[in-house]
Amino acid sequence: MADNLDDEWWQSKSDEDVNDHENGVVKGEAGDDAATEIVKSGDQKDVKAKKTKKRKKKNENKKDSDVKKRKRRKITEELSNETTKAATCEDFNEFLNKELEKNSSAIKKQDLKMEDDTFLPSNIKLNSISSYLKEVIPNWSKLLSTENQKTNSPILLIITSSAKRAVDVNRDAAEFKGKCTTVKLFAKHMKVDNQENYLNKHKVHFGVGTPHRIATLIESKALQLRDVKYVILDWNWRDRKSVV
Repeated sequence: MADNLDDEWWQSKSDEDVNDHENGVVKGEAGDDAATEIVKSGDQKDVKAKKTKKRKKKNENKKDSDVKKRKRRKITEELSNETTKAATCEDFNEFLNKELEKNSSAIKKQDLKMEDDTFLPSNIKLNSISSYLKEVIPNWSKLLSTENQKTNSPILLIITSSAKRAVDVNRDAAEFKGKCTTVKLFAKHMKVDNQENYLNKHKVHFGVGTPHRIATLIESKALQLRDVKYVILDWNWRDRKSVV
């Protein structure tokens, strides 16, 4: 049986090869591509699952944070439920002992101890500052007319916790003060040198300021306590007006 020399046998394909090619199972082509697609699809699912899990966790954390924020009470809520307690002589002495505990002897503590009769009534009624000062210092007008008063020593000294509070107290006490000389003893926009010069040149009646600045001026001897008749401590005030 002779071969048909017209056919180029080396270029021809068998029926099996043709069928495999048509079905996409030839090695290196459709078979490998399919496997790659399956792997890629699996990776995408894993990434999507991780993102979903991360998003859920973030939402849960946000909910927990919102709950904590809601549970945190504001200072106004705490103060509204708080009963205002007047400061007593015992409270002051206890505070003083704590401050002097490390650097002072028992004898010095005893010398600085205050007695009940040295304290004015507290502003437990929450009256305005002017009303309260009129009640506890009824002879204020008479004190202003004192002729033997010298410079750099006020008659009334109010000590507050902050410069802002000192400004508020000074403003609210305008009705009580009347025509008197006021000295502001705090650091807000005021230099120590300027305050020292003012104290040395003027008779002052009403002083209001913060502990640190007052202490600085006393140490420099610009502020004298010679004529001081009353010291008001802004004891109970906590972001609430008119409490002294």
